[in-house]
Amino acid sequence: MAEATLRRLGQRLLRPPAAPSGLRWVSGAASRAEPTPDWDTAENGVVASQFVNRNPRNLERLALARKDKGWQTTWPGHTYWHRLRFRKTQQHITAYVEPGGYGRNAVTLASTQEWAIKKHLYSTRDVTAAENVGRVLAQRCLEAGIGYVAFRAIPWEYRAESVQRFRSAMKAAGIILSEPRQVYR
Repeated sequence: MAEATLRRLGQRLLRPPAAPSGLRWVSGAASRAEPTPDWDTAENGVVASQFVNRNPRNLERLALARKDKGWQTTWPGHTYWHRLRFRKTQQHITAYVEPGGYGRNAVTLASTQEWAIKKHLYSTRDVTAAENVGRVLAQRCLEAGIGYVAFRAIPWEYRAESVQRFRSAMKAAGIILSEPRQVYR
């Protein structure tokens, strides 16, 4: 009888599962009013007249960004958005991706000078080191959102086995070693 009276008044009776005998929990949760929004939702269908793209690499992914051409007599050319560089010195192997244009800071970098890579290698200069640097750099490129890079090695260096294994490791990880053609409008 008491419970029916409480329900009629718009209140809810709550009983916890392990309530001691003789105690009842009463809440006024059902008597609360629904909140109404203070804004008008009719404006949701209106499209803004100006759009500001905050992703600087979006145009590169759509192949609409401008590629710097540089001088026609320079080799290798400068028509790329991201260029893959492979350097082999007397002690270490370094590979990095540099952006096109005038900013020459590396976007991603992998080297046998890094302790995380060096501790898993027997030698920091052999063919397997080049292959592992390629795997690590490919993973870092994919994490950075770079799927296309321009890779143009000097012909007499390109024939080396370490460069070939580096190249095949990059391809196996999902990096495409040529960039799409620029779309002109």
